[in-house]
Amino acid sequence: MNNSGTSDMSNNLDNILKSVGLHVMIWGGIFILIAGNVGCIGSILVFRSQKYRKQACFIYLFWENIASLCILDCILLTRILESGFQISLMDASDVFCRIREFISLFMYQNENTLFLFATLDRILSAQRSNKLRQWSNRVSLAYKIIILNALVWIVITSHRLIFYTNTGESCRAQEGIYRTFDTYLDVSLSAVGSPLVVIILAGLLWHSVRSVTKRRAAMQGQDHNQQIDLQLTIMLFLQSVLAIINYVPFGVFILYRMFTDYWIKSPLLIAWEQLIVAFIRLSSYLFAAGGFYVSIISNKSFRKQFLGLLGIQTSVVNPATATNTGRQLTTRTNNQ
Repeated sequence: MNNSGTSDMSNNLDNILKSVGLHVMIWGGIFILIAGNVGCIGSILVFRSQKYRKQACFIYLFWENIASLCILDCILLTRILESGFQISLMDASDVFCRIREFISLFMYQNENTLFLFATLDRILSAQRSNKLRQWSNRVSLAYKIIILNALVWIVITSHRLIFYTNTGESCRAQEGIYRTFDTYLDVSLSAVGSPLVVIILAGLLWHSVRSVTKRRAAMQGQDHNQQIDLQLTIMLFLQSVLAIINYVPFGVFILYRMFTDYWIKSPLLIAWEQLIVAFIRLSSYLFAAGGFYVSIISNKSFRKQFLGLLGIQTSVVNPATATNTGRQLTTRTNNQ
């Protein structure tokens, strides 16, 4: 009786965990998909405006948002259909399986490196050395890097268009040496490389923010362009924090899956894993979906430009104008 009762409780818990994971993926995924599409389109419109299109940093961010949009509409959408509604388009053919897995790795890495180039551009622009600052905001170089970056990732990830197959249960790399190679490549890029580089550049960017803030505080004042530069640097730092939240749990999940793939697991453990994986998979789309909202909260210039595109005019007082006006008012008061 006790064994039967324990088994029933375990089965009930399994079903509850699976149900919770299912609803997390459906409703959480749909929310991120809608919010992310709105955000990416908003960022694309802002970064293509006349004010931003001639700056290298925003050129990187524009194409990064294009990659983010592809991740949301190709990868997240199919994940919601597969995990939430048990509709697997990858079961239809090996062609769809291979294209989906290629786009997944290619777009994730392309998005990440474009953001890192934008971050590196801001780090260089904040340096004291003129030689280092000369490498920042080089528009022609930015376009060359974007093209070269895409070509490099196509070469590195295109093997999935050939050696991935539908195993009946999932779309996976073909067994043998290739599966080992693909696993270690995914681990080195997604689980180790991306989080590590993002953390390093986030640290350098934070150091740049502090250095710039101290230099500006030592001066009598700062002009409008300097304020915009500081806001942009802070915006990118906050996005770097979001990127760390995006990459680190997903990297840990990839490492865990690699080491436990062939373990014999109880149904209860599998149910817990599926629930945790549902949250981790959703968190891996936060960077693609959340950049716009970080920008609009932390960057006044970005917010003003976006509201202007919507036809909403905002009044921004120029510090120099405000100072002159204050002096005029003071003079009039004294004369009276």
